Amino acid sequence: MINLKFASTAVMLESGALAVLFSDQPPGLLLLAFLSLHAAASACLALFVWILMPSHYQRPRRWALAFLFAFSFFIPFMGLIGLFVGVLVASYLPRLRLNTPFRNISVPEYNNLSGNVKVSYGQGGLRARLQDTGASLESRMKALMAIQQMPSRDASPLLREMLSDPSDDIRLVAYGMLDQREKAINQKITLELAAIAGEQTEAQRHAAVRHLAELYWELIYQGLVQGDVRKHALEQSMDYTVMALELVPGDAGMWVLQGKLITALGQVQAAVFAFRNAIDLGFPRTRLLPYLAEIAYTQRDFAEVKRLLSEMSTFDNSDKTLTLTRFWRINKQAGT
Repeated sequence: MINLKFASTAVMLESGALAVLFSDQPPGLLLLAFLSLHAAASACLALFVWILMPSHYQRPRRWALAFLFAFSFFIPFMGLIGLFVGVLVASYLPRLRLNTPFRNISVPEYNNLSGNVKVSYGQGGLRARLQDTGASLESRMKALMAIQQMPSRDASPLLREMLSDPSDDIRLVAYGMLDQREKAINQKITLELAAIAGEQTEAQRHAAVRHLAELYWELIYQGLVQGDVRKHALEQSMDYTVMALELVPGDAGMWVLQGKLITALGQVQAAVFAFRNAIDLGFPRTRLLPYLAEIAYTQRDFAEVKRLLSEMSTFDNSDKTLTLTRFWRINKQAGT
């Protein structure tokens, strides 16, 4: 009933606006009266059409109403008629096809893979195969061996999950792989510590402490340490980063590493300062956009997150980045 009132009011107001054009009034007063009546008619028509629109077209409400109002207002008479006809046709004209029938397709032919074909697993496939305790030990062991080809940052969480596996063989192999990766980095740390203990030039000392800061950070980044050991690695990496910056304050890479370490410690405001110093020293800003977006999200500055992701999507066309940018763009359009 309310819909009909909006429609009838819009028709009467538009008719009044049309009648005003043929009245004997001063031009200025005539124009003012016409625009007032026409604007009121456009507003009523926008409400009438908006109520009849499908729900997914009604959001965001103010922009949908603004579009309908502008369409009617800036196209006098014809805009009103066009909206009327469009909404009536869309609402009451029967659909040409009520449903989309299913089609029968032939069963795909099964091709048996020969033993010479190398089967590769994605990360999701590896996780599913490893967690399937009903699968054969040989099958699960092959999946575990395939983890060696993955980056340590992605492999470490999977290997840690396997440390609680009911199979002794799986647990031992997973522990051995984690321990091997951690020992490889610790051996490099031992060599750099020995180098620092000897006599070095300032440039050599800077290179050594810089390398130590990066090595301790690798233990954290690759997920090879946890708990108190992770806290110790953070502190060591931070100490050597500070030492490197004292030797060479203009080392942009160390400012970036310090920003990452401070972010890991939860001091996001100080991390922004470190990243900005790195940018001022010539470090590419585009490479720091993900970290800046993460900090903005931690601070609940969602508008800044959307802006940084939009900027990042102009040069990073990876599927992950495009999916993330699309998610934030959709939420922005929905007004959330």
